[in-house]
Order: sequence, then structure tokens, then C-alpha cells
Amino acid sequence: MLLQLAFPAAAAGALARVSWPVIVLICGVVTYVEMMQRAGTIDAAGNTIAGLSPVLAVFLLSIAAAFISAFASSAGTIAAIVPLALPLVATGGIGGTAVIAAIAICTIAVDASPFSSTGALAVSSAHPDEERQVFRTLLRWSLSLVVVAPVVTTGALLLI
Repeated sequence: MLLQLAFPAAAAGALARVSWPVIVLICGVVTYVEMMQRAGTIDAAGNTIAGLSPVLAVFLLSIAAAFISAFASSAGTIAAIVPLALPLVATGGIGGTAVIAAIAICTIAVDASPFSSTGALAVSSAHPDEERQVFRTLLRWSLSLVVVAPVVTTGALLLI
């Protein structure tokens, strides 16, 4: 904002190129996750997950982390998903470091999604004629990682 005010001529077209629908989507998802935490949904889901087999529970948490992170902040997603894993780790059936690493890797693997901040910046920085193609490519890439990253991380961190 300060740069916009200090150099209005240089930043004249920058505000017009902001991907506002993506920003609104990200804010909405973050607000939704916060609302679920306050309502106790996260705790209830964590206790339910703790009743599953440890490997299946981590796999499901990793898929959820990757999917949510594709539309929201990675840091916010990790902060929302890790509390779900705590009851699972507390049972002692699985190591906490491996669980958190799997969640973190899956969360960050999809950062190129066109709906996340990094991907949205890439799409908005593309030439106007290439924006649609960049959007589609990043979407395909990130959605494939929603499945691939949990399979790889669960296998590598928990089964080996």
C-alpha cells in the first residue's frame, strides 16, 4: 500500500491485475477453518480419526491437508490439521514427528495451486494471453499432488 501511494505511476496497473476472486476464496476458507475450530469440529474429528488405524488416519489427514492447502494458506492449514493428529499421536501407535512431517509435506506440495497465494501470483504474473493456460496447468499439477503427495509421504514416512 505504501509503494502504491509513494509511486502511483509505477503501480498504476498493479491493482487491476490482482486476482480478487482468489483472495476472497482464500479468506473464506481460512475463516471457515477458524469457525470449525471454535465450534469444536476439529476436536471431534480428531477424536474420530484417533479410532482408525494409524496409517489410514495419517493418510486421510494428509489428503485433507493437501486439499485444503490447495485453496488456503499452507501455514493456516498446518495449524488446523495438526490438532486433528494430536489424539492419534497420543495413543502411542505412531510417531509424532512422522505424522507432522507427512502433513506438512502434503500441505506444502500443493502450493502451486492457482487458488493458493503462490499459484495466484504466478497466474496474475503471466501474460494475459497465457493466464488461462497457466491456471489450468497449475490446477492439474496441484490436484494430482493432492493424491500423489499423501501416498508418497505415508509410504515413505510410516511404512518404511
